[in-house]
Amino acid sequence: MIHLTGADKHKPVRIRMRLIWVSEHTHKPWKFARLYFVDASAQESLEDMLQVFREPYEANSQEVDSLLLTATVWSAEIDSEFLPPPGQIVCINGYTNLKAYGGAICQLTTRFSQLSWEGQED
Repeated sequence: MIHLTGADKHKPVRIRMRLIWVSEHTHKPWKFARLYFVDASAQESLEDMLQVFREPYEANSQEVDSLLLTATVWSAEIDSEFLPPPGQIVCINGYTNLKAYGGAICQLTTRFSQLSWEGQED
């Protein structure tokens, strides 16, 4: 783990992860997408990762969430062209509310404009 100190602790950190899947949610009148990420260097195929993480998610969401990084994008729908497709290596260039819930479930909030990936349309 890297700890930033002094002036460096205010520099933005770019997070590079591999997107596994996106889910759509509503909270009262607002829609949001939740993006589920693993380490960008993971060698397993997308199909294998979906089998390991997505299939058991409903039965064991907290356990699965403890193994992933989850990002929330407000005012988003899962079929938005502004979201990366599953399997892509994604750079999260800015975020807020980075927290580890229960000491293990890592979540953050980001925006469309703070996501980039290979093959992205301008």
